[in-house]
Amino acid sequence: MSELNMMAKVNENGILEVPKEAMDKLGLKVGDKVSIVERSGHIVIEKHIDHCILCGSTENLLPPLYCVCEECAAKIKSGSALTSGANRIDIF
Repeated sequence: MSELNMMAKVNENGILEVPKEAMDKLGLKVGDKVSIVERSGHIVIEKHIDHCILCGSTENLLPPLYCVCEECAAKIKSGSALTSGANRIDIF
């Protein structure tokens, strides 16, 4: 895949206007979610893919937040998930 190198601007409402060429190249459509990440002082914008925050799976995500998959939810409900630390859950 060739690199994309173009300018975008932030409008008066703080909205980043992504050029159509960039959207087409990245497969983005109006309404798609993107992730904005800071890496080594640079802003990286990536197409967002919903995934389970516990195991990383992108399948069988449960609404309304779509951030936990059915398998991890079942493990939590059955008590086979042990919390360890402020923001961490280990699934056994």
